[in-house]
Amino acid sequence: MPKYIQRAARTTTVLVGCVVMVMGLTSVAGAAPAARDGLCRTGEFCLNYNLNFSGADSDFTSSVRNYGTSQPRCYEFIGPGAGAGQCMKNKSKSATNKSSRPVTVYYNSDYKGDFEVFAPGAYRNLKPALRNNVASHKFG
Repeated sequence: MPKYIQRAARTTTVLVGCVVMVMGLTSVAGAAPAARDGLCRTGEFCLNYNLNFSGADSDFTSSVRNYGTSQPRCYEFIGPGAGAGQCMKNKSKSATNKSSRPVTVYYNSDYKGDFEVFAPGAYRNLKPALRNNVASHKFG
């Protein structure tokens, strides 16, 4: 086989390998939960402003020690609906756990005080003692 054909075959093999690698990386990136965008997706834990998962929500993929009470240092409800743009500390009424780990919500910051655990797949209104009284949550 002539050398120029061998060289073309090697170059083609390398290019195909690069394309396959890039496609694989794109698929992995696409599978990860989106950044906090106000949409409750697979892999996320979400708190809603109102009962029964209505109003704006706030979505998370990691624990938060303190939601904060004022801008610019607070987590806010970012989905559409009632409560959108408000700091979420002590304003949540329902939650959805679309992650694969249990998530515990706490009355106080720093994972303290009364709490409620949401198993993977759980969705419900917060118990009365925690409605409008959630300040942190912890995965795992």
